Order: sequence, then structure tokens, then C-alpha cells
Amino acid sequence: MNAALLERLVLFREQHGLETAETFLGQKIRYQYATLKRRKRALPFLQEIYTTKTVLALLLVEARAAKEYWRAYGKNIAGHAAWHSRKPHAPDPCNQLLDIGYHYLTGYLSKLFAELNIPTELGLFHRAQSAKAHPLVYDFMEWLRPLLVDRVILVFFKKKKRVLQRITGREVGLVIVRIKKELERRYYHKKLDYCITLTYWIKLIALELEKSIRHNTAFEPIFPSLRHETRCKKPRLHTQNGAKD
Repeated sequence: MNAALLERLVLFREQHGLETAETFLGQKIRYQYATLKRRKRALPFLQEIYTTKTVLALLLVEARAAKEYWRAYGKNIAGHAAWHSRKPHAPDPCNQLLDIGYHYLTGYLSKLFAELNIPTELGLFHRAQSAKAHPLVYDFMEWLRPLLVDRVILVFFKKKKRVLQRITGREVGLVIVRIKKELERRYYHKKLDYCITLTYWIKLIALELEKSIRHNTAFEPIFPSLRHETRCKKPRLHTQNGAKD
């Protein structure tokens, strides 16, 4: 455990915790409504997000945005899967696959943070519920949930020609494979001026967070833009290593 960085995290949380939480949850809301192709609907929630004065007020705004998002998400999969609402550990296929996807994402990020020697025992707006919890990972993964899991599962169900009543190992395997493929999807990084994989982008943002914690400075990451996805499908673009395709 990186005890020195953990101590700095306490100070960072006091001075930059709210604005960092706004950054993560604001981007989560953007991606949620982009997933539904309803970007403008995110704007009222984003205006509230960036004017909150406490973490509690911030979480209340995020909860209202999520309630509307999941209602619309359910309408998008209607006729493809049984769905009533988003409830963790619910027995319907969509909720089960969302749980599995988030669990995979948690494991992926926990491993990455361990490799980067970033302690995860304390979070900015999540709190540890057990000794094995990783609240900083839960904070960080908020922006990735809709981008990496929700989108994959929405597309998965919309391609189904019949209503899926239950999931088997086959469906689980297909979703995990697709999430892994999404991690290798390339996005254009305007600061680097070339395309990089989502895997590499996640690492850059994690390192940016570590730097902000270490130096107690504002966390100002660049997130992938969904508006430029096709740009990275064109030939002869730079890869993350700077080489031509």
C-alpha cells in the first residue's frame, strides 16, 4: 500500500473532492444520454451538477439523472428483454448482465490501480462498506459505466430477435468479449493529436488522478469524445505509439 499517497488523498479529498466528483459524475451523465442518443436531455442535469455546493447535493442530482436515464434505457430494450427498472442483483437478464459487466469493470480497474500503486482504500464520494472494498475505484469507474458496459448491453439486447427470458454462460461470455473489444476501441485524443485505445486512455486518466492527488492540484482530465469515433476508423491515423496504421 502506498501510505504516503493515501495520506495525500485525505487532503486532496478535503480540498478538491467535490470538484473531482463533479468531473466524474458529470461525464457519466454525458455518456448516459449519449448512449440513448439524447444528448440535449443531459444539459439541465449538468447545469445543476456543476453548481452543487456539497457532495450530498451532487449525488441527489446524479440520482435524478439516473432515474430518468434508466427509464429511457428500459424503453430502448423493450421487446428484447424483460425489464422493470435498474435494480442491482435483480433476477432479470438485463440487470444480471449489467451487474456482471460492472463487476468485470471493477476487477479491471482494481488491477490497474494496483499496478500503478494507487491506493483505493479511501474514496472521494464512495465509502468503504467492507475491508475488501475499493471506494476510489468505484469513484473512478462512474464515467466508464455507460461507455463500457451500458452501451455494450444495450446493443446486445437490441440485436436480439426474441425476448431473452434468462441468461446462460453463453450470453455472459458474449458480453464480456464485447466489453474487452470496447477496451480496444480507439478514440481521437485532441491533445495528443492521434488515436489511442480506450485501455490506454483509462490509464492516462488514472495517472492524471494520481498526479493531482500527489500534488494536491485540480483534476482536469480529457475524456474520449463519442462524436469523433469514426475519425479513428480512417486509414493512416497515428496509433498510441505514434506509428502510422
